[in-house]
Amino acid sequence: WTEDSVYFDASPSGTPPSASDRPDGPIVEKGGAAQQLRKVYEQGASARNVKVLESGALASLTTDSDFSPFTLDEVKWIRGENNVSTGAGAELFNGSYLSSGVTTPLGSTGARHSIHGDVLHSRPVALNYGGGNVVVYYGANDGFFRAVDGNKTGSTAGHELWSFIAPEHYGLITRLRNGTPTVHLPETNSSGGTITAPSGTQTKGYGMDGPIGVYARYNSGGTSVSKAIIYPTMRRGGQGVHAFDVTTSTSPSLLWRISGGSGDYAKLAQTWSMPKAVVTSNSGVVAPILLMGGGYDPAEDTNSSGGIGNVVYVINGFTGARIAALATDYSVPSDVTVVDVNGDGEPDRAYVADVRGNLYRIDFPTTGSLLDSASWSAVSAVKIATLGGKVFFAPDVVVTRDFVAVLSGTGDRDPETGRDGWAIVDCG
Repeated sequence: WTEDSVYFDASPSGTPPSASDRPDGPIVEKGGAAQQLRKVYEQGASARNVKVLESGALASLTTDSDFSPFTLDEVKWIRGENNVSTGAGAELFNGSYLSSGVTTPLGSTGARHSIHGDVLHSRPVALNYGGGNVVVYYGANDGFFRAVDGNKTGSTAGHELWSFIAPEHYGLITRLRNGTPTVHLPETNSSGGTITAPSGTQTKGYGMDGPIGVYARYNSGGTSVSKAIIYPTMRRGGQGVHAFDVTTSTSPSLLWRISGGSGDYAKLAQTWSMPKAVVTSNSGVVAPILLMGGGYDPAEDTNSSGGIGNVVYVINGFTGARIAALATDYSVPSDVTVVDVNGDGEPDRAYVADVRGNLYRIDFPTTGSLLDSASWSAVSAVKIATLGGKVFFAPDVVVTRDFVAVLSGTGDRDPETGRDGWAIVDCG
């Protein structure tokens, strides 16, 4: 998707310094989907398909009206226009374009340099719709969740099809535009202790930075999608999960939205765990169920516990209704590993670890519908091992004829300590 350009004429970068997006090399702002955004909306972003929530449904964020809590100028900036020229929020430079072969600076409606934020922990999902149609879904830390034409070639290859901004990230976007408060990235001293942030600063903000669950059903020939739902999460960007029906990739709809901290999801913490879609033909199940850890308890940053995230949720993938909440000792930021132990082609067991290294086994109900809460009433997350270190990733599972081997790694992420590998033999 990277092409020649003159966008960086006012601030050449790379080795050697260049005004072009190609080669993009180590300059993260150059090339790829970010260049295509700047290219398509080079002279103005009024046609960009940005979605927000309004009365519980998706609505378009247009450039001809304000949208609470944003002013009209802020809306235009959000959509990509470079209309902040002074103060801490001003762009580093104005981009350039070719006009009749002459390199010309873009004006205040031109595409801003920061039109695409950093993609840090979000794991892009490439969904094959059949017929050569691939769409890539991912989140970034400018507050946008994006759907991009994932084809290598074609007139719209690499183009953003639509994007979405969750209400949780309105404040993040305001700070990005204003350029204040100044962001302070966490630092540690030589002893591993955290350095106190300077007065008046704040930590880095995050958007839709978590993993994305997918439910995709294909027609009988496997050549096209008959139903597709994605479930993006936020990681440090918040305690939310959204479900988008993307059966028609260019026309998404919101099925449901979960916000942690109240009601059935009172224990839902920062959503680090991927909502894993589980489909089975047993027990009258007609919809996917989602299994996901209760998320990361931020108190764990200081090895404390705030009493949230210590649960594994079972969720109706179509409605967002909670089917079951299986208690764990500590928060569960990792994904859940689902397996078929008896080899009948149906998932019947799951393994997961909490952040303090307690490993659990979950046996699925053997009677009734998996969509029925009553079927899960006797199910619990049973602790089968204590690994003695922090766990942030799903275990690998190997099913043999005589036993199930569960492999897991432990270790803190920051600072990187206590890294060990474990193999647990489950003979039950």
